[in-house]
Amino acid sequence: MTPRKGRRGEPFLDRLYRKIEATGVEHRWPSRRWRDDPEGFFREVLLVEYLTDEQKAIPRAINQRRARVSVASGHKMGKDYLVAGIALWWYCSDEEARVRATAVTAQQLRDVFWRELRGHFDRSHQHRDPVTGRIKQSPYPIDGKLADLPGNGLRSGMREVVGFTADQKQAASGISGRRVLYIYDEASGIDDGIFEASAGNFAGDDARALMLSQPDRNEGHFYDSHHSKRELWACFNLDSEQSPNVKAGRAVVPGLATQEWLDEQAVDWNAPNGPVWLVRVKGQFAEGGDYRVMTLADVTAAEKRWADMPDPRDRLVLGFDVAGGGMDENVIAARRGMKILELEAWATPVLPTSAERARANAVRAMGAVRRLRRSRENKPLIVMDASGTVGTEVYRELLRFDTEVDVVPVHFGSPSPLKREYQWMRDHLWFGFAEKWLAAGGAIPPDRKLPAELTAPGWERDELGRRHVEKKERLRKKLGRSTDRADACILSVYEPTSVRHDRPEEGEEQTMEQADPVYGALDPRGGGFDPYAGAMRRGAS
Repeated sequence: MTPRKGRRGEPFLDRLYRKIEATGVEHRWPSRRWRDDPEGFFREVLLVEYLTDEQKAIPRAINQRRARVSVASGHKMGKDYLVAGIALWWYCSDEEARVRATAVTAQQLRDVFWRELRGHFDRSHQHRDPVTGRIKQSPYPIDGKLADLPGNGLRSGMREVVGFTADQKQAASGISGRRVLYIYDEASGIDDGIFEASAGNFAGDDARALMLSQPDRNEGHFYDSHHSKRELWACFNLDSEQSPNVKAGRAVVPGLATQEWLDEQAVDWNAPNGPVWLVRVKGQFAEGGDYRVMTLADVTAAEKRWADMPDPRDRLVLGFDVAGGGMDENVIAARRGMKILELEAWATPVLPTSAERARANAVRAMGAVRRLRRSRENKPLIVMDASGTVGTEVYRELLRFDTEVDVVPVHFGSPSPLKREYQWMRDHLWFGFAEKWLAAGGAIPPDRKLPAELTAPGWERDELGRRHVEKKERLRKKLGRSTDRADACILSVYEPTSVRHDRPEEGEEQTMEQADPVYGALDPRGGGFDPYAGAMRRGAS
């Protein structure tokens, strides 16, 4: 960054050092010098020379007695960088300052919040001179012992910054003190029980709360803070389109959203009114999700589970959506148990005949099978969209590899086995994915295009009360593409028992199930077929 200049052209840090030397007094923590000047703390202690107007307003709002602040943010707006600095400002401002920071997952807490806090802490000790490039001692090194893990915290005397995950309700309760700051990172995904557990702590003299999140869930404590309980909270919005890099048309603040990034996401996230665009760019709640097959909250929760879930040992199943032509993609979604391991997408090779193209796609799919299959495990399964001439040709090519893999064809336009609930197999598969597999704890990998595709379809009922997923033609107009990646995912969790290799647990008897060769097992509780039983048999073991 360009050094901040004084009135006489003197670099900002040089002026700061000169002032410190002139006082002749060694600085000590805690200090009330910046207690009412968080912007000055960022500038002089953390050596942050640029904050947006919105970023400046948030710590000012926190600097009110018994403040409640809620921030809805788009991607790449520096909210984690900001909140880590706020935690240190609070920690440094009073001899009894305590910070309790929580996030949904241990990874978010450790690899995002704690990493940003460590960066600020280290920079307060040493920094690189922006002009000479040399490492110099910083003017106001923050005191205390900073542990590697958030649970062990940063501590000095009675002051502390400690992190805990949202499943540790006992860590949220029983925190007393004259000055306590609660920070809820990714607050939209935090269970209301955490807020209830910490509610009693706000009876203290000066307890304050700061919630920050993408607004990806239209219920819960964070949602209420921007709606039914808005009068109790100071609410802010960080819109990625208002990033200083976007406004200036150049990199003013490295790491924040740029116009180039917005242009890349505009198509994938269905700008300007797609729910993913509204949440992840505009920082707005995407209302009207009641008649969507999946909400963005469902999809985001499944994405967050993915990083912390170990790869299960279940059978390898690949959902294969075959490209029908044009700009469509061939997509493989590889799954074990309750985790979709990865997505692989490619365009159909330009070859002279349809038979050659089908063979090339089948060979590409088998390459994924061979790469992901573990030694000495049962044959993997490919569940594929065999609709139309293209799907039929690829299916026939895959049958050549029957010694290596089982292949099950699915026709989206065929009748559903649950005739009272769905008319078509496509409806059956989409709702089965959302309401059985995803709701039971399924995890999906991070992917640029997948969230928009999963959240795009709405649904309606016919005259018999059956639910119908929005037609593909309408989705293609809405998204500008087909839902290829979403279709591969919903195929990957459909596992008929006719090709299932489950073994009975120790002490169980082997029983024979009546099975349809395509549509799965009879549900022993009645109500028709349950093709998802295999996917959920052992869960994320």
